[in-house]
Amino acid sequence: MISSPTSRSIVQRNSSGVGVIPISGTYQGSPNRIEARAVVMDDRAHSGASTGWQTIATMPAGGSYSGALTEVAAGGWYQIEVRAVAGDVPEEAAVVKKVGVGDIYLTAGQSNSANHGTPPYTPADDRVSVRLDASGALWRQGYDPMPIATGDGGSPWSRLGDQLAFADNIPVGFLCVGVGSTATSDWLPGSANYETRLKPAVKSFPTGGFRAILWHQGESDSIANVPAATYASRMAAIIAATRSDSGWAVPWYVAEASFHP
Repeated sequence: MISSPTSRSIVQRNSSGVGVIPISGTYQGSPNRIEARAVVMDDRAHSGASTGWQTIATMPAGGSYSGALTEVAAGGWYQIEVRAVAGDVPEEAAVVKKVGVGDIYLTAGQSNSANHGTPPYTPADDRVSVRLDASGALWRQGYDPMPIATGDGGSPWSRLGDQLAFADNIPVGFLCVGVGSTATSDWLPGSANYETRLKPAVKSFPTGGFRAILWHQGESDSIANVPAATYASRMAAIIAATRSDSGWAVPWYVAEASFHP
């Protein structure tokens, strides 16, 4: 059986355009190895390149296995197949459909980063996914409203996902932790939003495990007349904390559309 990845999971491609898909699960019997492969699903809409069988675990013990399928080309959806091999005789493979290698974006900020827009949108491209919680591994199609983020309306991310999946011909994933009406002070390290939302989100990925953080926030600070220098100082602290907690130089993109009259 395959415990991970789950359907609609996406792993981040690297600068060479390939990704590593961690795989784990359980088995019965006494296999001498566990093998896996990625097969492009039979649909012209799916990109990528199928792999051959790779050994992901040798002489597993205790009824569970873990390993990784390496050098998987950016693309998808893929069908992940895993089989036990005993005495060079392969067993029937377990299968998980709709697993991708593409780009993942972590999004945060206030209402414009969350689900406080209108109307809600369902991506036309089936390869847009969203993760269901800040530290878990379950995903679903990336339709509004996005999980975790507050609000029950539309978001920018469902629409952005459609555009990116079309432009790059790869799956696109989001993890959305925004909270409506929040100021930069509500996201500083030590705050509830940072400690329970942003920090566990960045720590849930390996080094280089997502493309960037997309930050859409500032209306609350504008209304409160927060000086630009103060805003910049707070943002620097938030950005530095995510890089420290994740252990790598997480790229940030900061929206400029946060004016409030």
